[in-house]
Amino acid sequence: MAQLEIGSSFAGYHVLDKLGSGGMGAVYLVEHPHLLRREALKIISLSVSDNTEFHQRFVNEARTVAMLNHPGIVAIHHYGVTDDAPWFTMTYVDGTDLTHGGLPDTDVATIATRASAALDYAHRHQVIHRDIKPANIICTREPDGSIDQVVLLDFGIAKLADSTRMTATHAFIGTLAYAAPEIIDGHPAGPASDQYSLACTIYELLTGRAPFDAPTPSAMMAALLAKPAPPISTLRPDLAALDPIFERALAKDPTQRYPDCAALAGELTTVLAASSGQGPAADSVPLTSGTFGASVAASPVPDAPAPGLIDGNAPTVESRDRSPHRRRNWLLAAAALIVVAVLAVAATVWATHRSDSSPVDAVAAPSFTDISVGVFVSCAIRDREAYCWGQNDHGQLGDGSNSNQTTPTKVVGITDVTDISASGSSVCAVASGEAYCWGTLDNIRTPTKVPGISDVTDISTNGSSFCAIAGSFLYCWGTNTEG
Repeated sequence: MAQLEIGSSFAGYHVLDKLGSGGMGAVYLVEHPHLLRREALKIISLSVSDNTEFHQRFVNEARTVAMLNHPGIVAIHHYGVTDDAPWFTMTYVDGTDLTHGGLPDTDVATIATRASAALDYAHRHQVIHRDIKPANIICTREPDGSIDQVVLLDFGIAKLADSTRMTATHAFIGTLAYAAPEIIDGHPAGPASDQYSLACTIYELLTGRAPFDAPTPSAMMAALLAKPAPPISTLRPDLAALDPIFERALAKDPTQRYPDCAALAGELTTVLAASSGQGPAADSVPLTSGTFGASVAASPVPDAPAPGLIDGNAPTVESRDRSPHRRRNWLLAAAALIVVAVLAVAATVWATHRSDSSPVDAVAAPSFTDISVGVFVSCAIRDREAYCWGQNDHGQLGDGSNSNQTTPTKVVGITDVTDISASGSSVCAVASGEAYCWGTLDNIRTPTKVPGISDVTDISTNGSSFCAIAGSFLYCWGTNTEG
């Protein structure tokens, strides 16, 4: 690796200071020879670049990354190969990376949302980062301490998603603790592998440690390939609601992860907001009342276009009008709360307007007997029929489809429903004294009878584990990693 002296010149740039170094190279603070602006210059380690073929791959990749224009991705200004050392310059962002940790959950939610938007933008342009980790995410802050910018670094080792020839044969590029299992297993990187690395990073920001740890690289690789990630609740019991989210984002099979990073960030921020007792963000989508609940009245504000040119003297600026791509989950929870309020008002009006001389059954008011509000789905019992609404990607609405619904949809196949429980992607109910469940990662779209128990009076699920009272006994089944 080329070592530059402070005060020297390299590729025409004046070297002001050394900012840091890592496995892929060293970064220096330099001054542009003509514009007199400060930039960050990274020199790629010679240990991976001492051949002409690599130099060409580097130039091709640098050219591709330089075309990215997003406020959450550091801008590439110039690149080249000097004295057999590949290098590129980028906007100098005067902030701190995330390796020090100690962030409040609200900051982690902000970081997850903005980093996801940047990654999804790159993925839409067929560019994969390959090395998402705390050290490659920089935050700048306002004078009051709030987050100003979240910027992803080191796209200089990214590659086109459909051009595996641009990466050295059989080379592993990345940081092992955050590497997706399919990368370890020799498969090409893709958007899902970046999502996995982002989930590892968020996990570490929330707990102080990455999901996997091992004394040797070989042991680490074995753990990444074979062992499930420990639920985050083992380190932070107060975040048990995040267990199914990380279970999905850190799935060994990339097809089982979220469809994009924004989907991961959307569910994560919703649960973190609920855990902290905070209301929705100021730029959330408003709701309009609807029958038996609420429906979305407006769509999220689209991303503002990134500026065509970036001032090299200033850090990359993120638009404050930028909204997360998915607000759906907290909207559904809000809709459920509106249902509770509607039920309470209806019951009060009915009770106060009925005279003592009138028969009790003179007004045929609907009878609501139970409601269960999950993060992604909500359910209620009316006139001993079950209704669910919300997200339906795993069939958790029980209507035989995978179509999301913003208003309650009748659950098919069960009647005489007396109890219902909704959580995560699972819903269970008691109908005619029998237990039924649907949804879950198995994509069960209609209620399925739980075998082996009868005379059921109560049932509960947290999304991956299930319990029911049947007769005089308590039965539990499902995930048992914590006993």
